Amino acid sequence: MYFAHELNRTLVLPNFIEYHYPNTVIRPFETIFEVSEMLKYQKVIKMMEFAKEIMNTIWPEENRTAFCWSPRKSAYNKSAPTGCHAKEGNPSVPYWDNIGVSFHKDAYFGDLLGGYDLTTPGLKAAWLQRFPPSDFPVLAFPSPPAPFPSRASTWSLQRYLKWNSIIADRANQFVENELLSPFVAVHLRNDRDWDQVCELLSSHSSHGPLFASMQCDGEANYNGVLTQEICSPSKKTIVEQVTEVVRKIGASSVFVSSDRDHMIKDFNKALQTYKVKIHRLIPDDPLLSLAIFAKADHFIGNCISTFSHFARRERDSEEPRKPTSYFGIRHRSKLSEL
Repeated sequence: MYFAHELNRTLVLPNFIEYHYPNTVIRPFETIFEVSEMLKYQKVIKMMEFAKEIMNTIWPEENRTAFCWSPRKSAYNKSAPTGCHAKEGNPSVPYWDNIGVSFHKDAYFGDLLGGYDLTTPGLKAAWLQRFPPSDFPVLAFPSPPAPFPSRASTWSLQRYLKWNSIIADRANQFVENELLSPFVAVHLRNDRDWDQVCELLSSHSSHGPLFASMQCDGEANYNGVLTQEICSPSKKTIVEQVTEVVRKIGASSVFVSSDRDHMIKDFNKALQTYKVKIHRLIPDDPLLSLAIFAKADHFIGNCISTFSHFARRERDSEEPRKPTSYFGIRHRSKLSEL
């Protein structure tokens, strides 16, 4: 969003990719978010509208250029020359086939200081000079032209990402029919692949960012040092922090979303004296979970998870801001010496 806005380009709203084994599903942007809200920030066009109505006119097939950082070898054809190889493998092939695009040229921008991070001084002018709209009417990337992790200066753009009416209505119905207010929402990132992420902490500078960990900067009781307990909190830590928040706000229910273990039995046992009901979605629905997270009276997420960060940004965009906390980062009472 920020990249297109700063270059005064119309943003072609990207399709999303969902992995429903064994198939890859291409899902249009407008089936998830409201296009009208995006228009409040920048010029946009739906992907299929672009493909059907203007693509062939402004972007002839022979001029279709893929933009990437630098040339690389093909992962599928060892004899192919180096290049972007923007359309090979899954999901790249079905993604571009969905709108009828094949690339015939490559363009590289890795030598530009800052790449595509337009918060870098002077980089906007460099892009406009090297890739003017007159010569490059379309900038097409195999991955988002944005730094990862995202820059804090762009987080406020979340306010333009509003759930479309179908997802918003489903979230409202679930909250109204299943959850008693006030309620706490919990995101547990505990699938087996996450263990591999947390293992990076042993070789990763404990004071540097990892994935979305910059969302925790400025949090009370966080000194900037990432730990295993922040990345992959123990069940003891999770239960204790949820119990603390439930007691603090007088919660009547807890909503849990997880990619593997929802810890329903653990929460039921720990919270039985509070007469709190524990809920989850069956089957799991990540987008609906995010929409429900936004409505919680308090949200507890994973500091390193980008999924938790999406919820945090949406909650921060509300007026007034809704409280968010993270597992492994908690208040510790100080002992007073008499």
